[in-house]
Amino acid sequence: MAKDLLTGEDFIPKKRTQKFANPANRIKYNNIKASREKQAVAYIDDQLKKNRRILDRLMKGKNNEIFKQDFLEGQGYSYDVITQIKIIDQMQYPALYYFLIANDSVNKTTNIIRYD
Repeated sequence: MAKDLLTGEDFIPKKRTQKFANPANRIKYNNIKASREKQAVAYIDDQLKKNRRILDRLMKGKNNEIFKQDFLEGQGYSYDVITQIKIIDQMQYPALYYFLIANDSVNKTTNIIRYD
């Protein structure tokens, strides 16, 4: 006898590795698990997607553009999330997917460079 991981019901497994009484329980269990994992990182993933959409729209047809930081923030862009750090000429730059983000704190501008 085994216990179904979703319902807790007892069942007779047909394989040694079977953990669910039926395929529907397995699918539901995995959907619940995936949903919880997605919710756990949604606050970051949502902002990353929003930032990418903003930059895709603003950079359409451009490879390099300078924006006022206030303008980007007004568009809903958040500097709090990035996808990686790119190293160019021994300098580290935050990057968002295929965009390099070079901030100029003196002039309060951001140079966005597409590097794909």
